[in-house]
Amino acid sequence: MFYFQIHCKPQKDNVYYSDVEGAYVTVLIDFKDEDGANQLATYYVSKENWEIIAITDSFEVEENALNASKEHKEVYEHMKLNGMGLKYHLYYADEP
Repeated sequence: MFYFQIHCKPQKDNVYYSDVEGAYVTVLIDFKDEDGANQLATYYVSKENWEIIAITDSFEVEENALNASKEHKEVYEHMKLNGMGLKYHLYYADEP
């Protein structure tokens, strides 16, 4: 399983286009190969009309570490059901 932190900004077709400056997306992918997981992570974010600026963090993670993390519980549970989980942390133009 792999963890990615992706910095992105909304594209014109994105519902948040006129409201937010960008987002950091936490992505969990249940995949054995890091390159394949990376491709899937960027695919899922792009599919929701976000332009990827950079992958700011990525690493393989043990399932028990995420299961114990309150911060990642929601995205972890979604990943267990669907093979992937995403959580968007939006930021606005007026934020520093």
